[in-house]
Amino acid sequence: MILALVVGIVSGIVVDETTGAGVRKAEVLLISGQRSQAAMTDAEGRFKFEGLAPGRYNVQVSKTGFQFREGRGQGSKSVIEIGQGRDETGLRYILRPLGLVTGRVVDADGDPVVGARLLLLRQVKRNGRTVWTAAQGNATSDDRGEFRMFGVPVGRYVLGCTTTGAPRGLAVRVSRMGPVPVFFPDSLEPDSAQVLEVKAGTRLEGLTIKTRTVPLYTVQGRVTGIAGEQTMGVHVTVHEASWGPLMGVGRGSAVMREGGEFVLGPLPPGTYTLFARQVRLGQPADGARRGPEQLSGHATFTLVDRDVEGITVPLGPGVQVEGSVTVEGAPQEPVKGLYILAQASDDSGFAQGAEVKPDGTFQFNVERPGKYFLQPLAQWGERYLASVRAGGEETLGREVDFTFGSPGPVKVVYRKDGGRVEGSVRAKEEGAFGRSATAVLWPVEERFRPFPYLATAPVSPAGAFSFKNAAPGEYLVFAAVSADRRIWGELPELPKDVLEQAARVKVLAGSSTTVEIPLVQWPEE
Repeated sequence: MILALVVGIVSGIVVDETTGAGVRKAEVLLISGQRSQAAMTDAEGRFKFEGLAPGRYNVQVSKTGFQFREGRGQGSKSVIEIGQGRDETGLRYILRPLGLVTGRVVDADGDPVVGARLLLLRQVKRNGRTVWTAAQGNATSDDRGEFRMFGVPVGRYVLGCTTTGAPRGLAVRVSRMGPVPVFFPDSLEPDSAQVLEVKAGTRLEGLTIKTRTVPLYTVQGRVTGIAGEQTMGVHVTVHEASWGPLMGVGRGSAVMREGGEFVLGPLPPGTYTLFARQVRLGQPADGARRGPEQLSGHATFTLVDRDVEGITVPLGPGVQVEGSVTVEGAPQEPVKGLYILAQASDDSGFAQGAEVKPDGTFQFNVERPGKYFLQPLAQWGERYLASVRAGGEETLGREVDFTFGSPGPVKVVYRKDGGRVEGSVRAKEEGAFGRSATAVLWPVEERFRPFPYLATAPVSPAGAFSFKNAAPGEYLVFAAVSADRRIWGELPELPKDVLEQAARVKVLAGSSTTVEIPLVQWPEE
């Protein structure tokens, strides 16, 4: 007996988003479980698969210098299904040409600068503050001082440049002048630099960045309170208080001299925070074995037009943070894989924390006094975060002030009576979701938008989604494809187009809500 093998055909075209023309030599990949098949588009952008086994396939399209616009346009199915007598033809996938930034780095005399590092930066919103962060795209200037940054996504950027010899605070040098980062065209600060707007296929060519040198200064001081017995070392580091570390400047360490004296530099003018740290292995009198004891201290200083001397950095145990994690209204359960973090509320990126022990307790030191957000770094099963109290005061989504010590024990409370939000996603055509479409539960109140309140859930090929144990509150709900899942947790507000389309729900303890939500297209930056 001869069995007929069911075969299928998949065919279509890949086009350029900006011109509508076919894209040649793009790779179209069909994935089903552990199996995959690939085809290359022809000169007109067309592709064809033949002899496909029955089943469900995820579609991916790629080409260097382009971004796959998943789920965009008529005929752009992310999931296709081949069955008896069922083919998929007339498919149409869109690739967006990425941007290009080119230029030249020269010194004050107009001569080429070799080995300069170039980086694109963009602004994001974090913990209610606007900060600079590194974006996709970097390059190094060649022997002619020229650089080329390709594959730049749509967005608004500033272009920064730092030369190989830029000061890093690692050692004292004889020269009192040195190069510093510059931002196109000739600014010393990203806030005053020219904004480069990159659209689909934008070619920003012929940019010229002129390097600059400034006076450099040293910092001298002394670390006090050093434990002299069984020390593992004392280290002094300096961090520039803003965007400096992104450009490789203002971050370094100094070798300690006898008596705790140190010298840092050379450093360009700016405001810095100096950290000193010592780890001591102690053996108490009772003979009990304990872990390392960490001592730390810090000082902030500003370099203007001269060296700074006489800085004293006293070491101490820092601010001790201790507390517990419980589940309200339920017996205490062993805690596993939960980490409590204290994240500095300024733009320094400084953070410290500790893993919660199985008995629900945690303890760690905050080395640098200041204001912090306390938050867990992982979900804890099917529970929601209900409260974070420090010294008896509710601080969930709010700053905790450790400037003058700890406000008191921290109590992190979870609950199991959260609401359920589920439903389906509206799409213009079948198969538009793909394996990477995602539903987003966006808190209306801004202070709850960082993790873990801003939640995501996968959308099934049939368009279904479900959120379990959502914290009570008001939310906006929408779905987007993977290419658009960029900086949801960093946005102060949703874009207007998304805001108008999103569904609004109110979650109560123990409630269940069914809602139909849109598959939104994220607007251009």
